[in-house]
Amino acid sequence: MLIAAPSRLDTDLVELRRQLQHKGKSKGLTPAQLATRYAYLSADGHVPSRLEFERVLGTNDLLDLNYLAKGLRAAQAVCRVLIQADDGHVQGLGTGFLVAPQLLLTNQHVLPSAALAETSLAQLHVCSPESAVDPLDDSPLSRRCR
Repeated sequence: MLIAAPSRLDTDLVELRRQLQHKGKSKGLTPAQLATRYAYLSADGHVPSRLEFERVLGTNDLLDLNYLAKGLRAAQAVCRVLIQADDGHVQGLGTGFLVAPQLLLTNQHVLPSAALAETSLAQLHVCSPESAVDPLDDSPLSRRCR
């Protein structure tokens, strides 16, 4: 069984308090409070690491798993706008998102005219370079902007 010597314990607690104050996260922890926490963490006989001293300070900002599901659902509406000239030449890329099944919202600088929107494509489910579709591919996930 390992037990820290009192001199090392005092040094560790002083250093930990200094680090907490330096980061602006100190909630006024006194050496006595840190010693109490150390005693609690070492109750089973092992010397706690610095990681074990970490805990939630202030408010709990953990999110429910449902948060991720909602994010995935919202991401399904995001699309890449393939800006094309009349001849089909790709002039650039932009982004937008569906606000209704047949209604795309994007910035005016992406599609500055109705004529340019007529020849452009909206590509859904383009998430990352690894899963990106070929910009010239008129795949089932590509829809004409009208």
